[in-house]
Amino acid sequence: MYDRMEDRFNYLEDRIIKSASLFSASGFFGEPADATLASEEKMFAVGMVACDGEGRLNEKSFLLQGSVEHTRGQRVRLDLKDLDHFSLFPGQVVGIEGHNPSGHCFIASKLIDSIPISMDAQLPSAKKQAVDKESNQNSDTNTLSRVLSSVIAAGPYTTTDNLLFEPLQELLSYACRKQPQLLILMGPFIDSDHPDIKRGTVDQSFHDIFHFEILRKIQDFTQYLGNTVCVILIPSVRDAHHDFVFPQPAFDLNLPEDITHQITCLANPSLFSSKEIHFGCCTVDILKQLSGEEISSKPPGGKPGDRIGRLATHIEATELLSSISSCCWCAI
Repeated sequence: MYDRMEDRFNYLEDRIIKSASLFSASGFFGEPADATLASEEKMFAVGMVACDGEGRLNEKSFLLQGSVEHTRGQRVRLDLKDLDHFSLFPGQVVGIEGHNPSGHCFIASKLIDSIPISMDAQLPSAKKQAVDKESNQNSDTNTLSRVLSSVIAAGPYTTTDNLLFEPLQELLSYACRKQPQLLILMGPFIDSDHPDIKRGTVDQSFHDIFHFEILRKIQDFTQYLGNTVCVILIPSVRDAHHDFVFPQPAFDLNLPEDITHQITCLANPSLFSSKEIHFGCCTVDILKQLSGEEISSKPPGGKPGDRIGRLATHIEATELLSSISSCCWCAI
């Protein structure tokens, strides 16, 4: 759970370099330049958005940190006054077109916050038809092998006035009717924010509540459906009976041997695959944290956009989970 400063540096450096390579490989941009060097000519740079000081981002505190390979890891002040709209947060890796006339401030003329993929429209029509035909054929042959029915839910699994876990029972009843191949249950299971737990009025230990009120119900569910279902359990930092750290280890359960292949406990966060379909799970409220750090600007006279949708676009599962060093990867 401990990250050395050297490991953090190496990760950030690798992330910037890989992003620069992907921008270049897209064919839309050339090799990234050093944004810290004075130049009147337009250049394209790739770097990580940082904040000047310990405060939050504002329009006067933007910095762009480049890689050691391209800028010796130096930062340069970022001026976004010529952009009619943007949406940024600290740690975001972006591509920026602009110039640096003084050597002290990079004036941006274009911001690219996602790595573009070469468009099929650039292909000749005959070539595009051949590619589409081959893609459809491959899709048809793989469809049957990748069919997977799943039910996914996140806690808490109680109402605020009791700890009877009635919502969990209703969820399991629904799953019994639908009979999914995969049931993913994410915490909190024993919610530390529940009023009864906060008041300390429960007459059982948290571990007993988890085993008798939750785990027993899940075991009954797996026995009812048999080998056709697999259950994934992922903890939350709000689980009162589990380690309060992040990244968070998986539950350590003593399960009967006959159902160990049906109930799998994974860490928080986790990556796993089932029938060649990849899942990424994390019980931290990332959107809430991101909303507190993001700064955006809309075009003059423009209508307010969908903020939640905009925040969600910042989160791509592969990028998000690769940025966490202690992820768990397994095949179900």
